[in-house]
Amino acid sequence: MRLNGKGCSKFKIGDRVACLSKYEGQAELINLPEQFLVPVPKGVDLKAAVALVLDWVTAFQMLHHAAHVKAGQKIFVHGLSGAVGGALLSLGRIEGVQVFGTASSSKHEELRKLGAAPFDYSNKKWISAVQELGGVDAVFDPLGYESFDESYSVLKKGGILVGFGMNLPALTKTPRRPALPVIVKLLSKNLLFWSGKRTTFFGLRRTSKNFRPDLELLFECSSPEKSPCQSRLPSGLKKFRRRTGNMPAVHAWAPL
Repeated sequence: MRLNGKGCSKFKIGDRVACLSKYEGQAELINLPEQFLVPVPKGVDLKAAVALVLDWVTAFQMLHHAAHVKAGQKIFVHGLSGAVGGALLSLGRIEGVQVFGTASSSKHEELRKLGAAPFDYSNKKWISAVQELGGVDAVFDPLGYESFDESYSVLKKGGILVGFGMNLPALTKTPRRPALPVIVKLLSKNLLFWSGKRTTFFGLRRTSKNFRPDLELLFECSSPEKSPCQSRLPSGLKKFRRRTGNMPAVHAWAPL
């Protein structure tokens, strides 16, 4: 915190704060609304804090507010070695779910050490492999377009497909295509009620009622200092907190 604007007094100069900014996220100095600033507790590494603001809150909310995952379930994550994918893997394993997903083959050994069952993203063998396992309870798909249909095909009855990102054109280095028709098609699959499958599209918003409390919770649980977050954690995170005292290290990954 460098300077308070007119009428702002919630924070003082020198306070450590975080914010989900819309623009200028890489700027050295940025002017932001006071209402969206969240204190960063002592002991929280600032580099980790940056990752928690966007990537980990996105993963946390998709797991617990969109998909409502529970221990013992199976999930599939596209881009396991990406920023949000890595967070989904860590949070999913903490919650006690079995994590499958795609990544480049060079990342598979490390992903297996972290508890994932990875598939090569460059081919479609994962589709038949997951179907043979009986399907999964949730798929987290940041690719969109044709990938939504593929992800939907590996859901078991009662499962949910959580779309976000729409990054397939960037991955395949093809021209950007309109996203709205694809999202409408994704959501229209909910009309197929007899399938027992559900779909949703997730977008992180700093104005949502869950954003601040979820970020504060992740900050508390990533701090090495004692915190009162225990009572507010999902069941799997409560167990993890009791065993280790804090959240796992926030890993930085190269894309895919």
